[in-house]
Amino acid sequence: MPDTLRKIAEADRVKAEIQAVSERLEFMQMTPQNCAALRSLKELVRRELPVALDKFYQQVRKTPETRKFFSSEKDIDHAKQAQEGHWGNISDGNFNKDYAARVRRIGMVHARIGLEPRWYMGGYAIILDHLIKAAVKEKLPKRRLFSDSGMSAAEFGEALGSLSKAVMLDMDLAISVYIDEAEKAKLAGQTTAIAKEQGLVCESFGKAMARVASKDLTCEVSGELPKAYHPLRADFNNAVGTLRQSLQSVAQVTGSIEGAIREISCAADDLSRRTL
Repeated sequence: MPDTLRKIAEADRVKAEIQAVSERLEFMQMTPQNCAALRSLKELVRRELPVALDKFYQQVRKTPETRKFFSSEKDIDHAKQAQEGHWGNISDGNFNKDYAARVRRIGMVHARIGLEPRWYMGGYAIILDHLIKAAVKEKLPKRRLFSDSGMSAAEFGEALGSLSKAVMLDMDLAISVYIDEAEKAKLAGQTTAIAKEQGLVCESFGKAMARVASKDLTCEVSGELPKAYHPLRADFNNAVGTLRQSLQSVAQVTGSIEGAIREISCAADDLSRRTL
């Protein structure tokens, strides 16, 4: 039964991801024609992406906030290979469930390692900047407007627009996953903190109440407690203190009564001896 539920949950998640991609494509007017125009730049993307990634990782190395995510050049090379593969998928213009799953994995990795969206978006800006400049240089050689590029001005504009839409879609999806995962981590952290807090409170009050149960009224709840529990600690300590004082008063009264009884008993004995 648990396996069945997991499969159902996974199917629902995949369905939701596909729906999310479809909604975004529709809103940004990413049509099949746009996808075809995007594919017309696939060879350019394949050729120029390594250069763009070199520019990006030069900036990564110079920036302490991003350099810390890579322990060696081998890690950077591995990341480059993964990005080349992902950009190849983007330039295919096929935004199906496999694409959605890949973007989800990327977003989850970024959330896990704590890569802030600003660095992710900055990286896309560097890469997109290079790709657009390379496309313009190739399609507009020596300022001759599309003379021998095989592409009209309208087609070229649509291709660049489609590339920009694809990049925005990819960033949006990955960052959305990042935000979702960050929120889950935050809630999990809050749950853990609450459980730890409750455990500390239960332990502190439990020990004190156990001493009260063993008739030790000198106990108090001491030590560090969350601020929200300070009034409860004060009330408990005051209650135990009041009970202690009350019992002390009872003991004093009881002692006085016992003393009076002894005096009366002695007086009665003395009177009895006198009358004999």
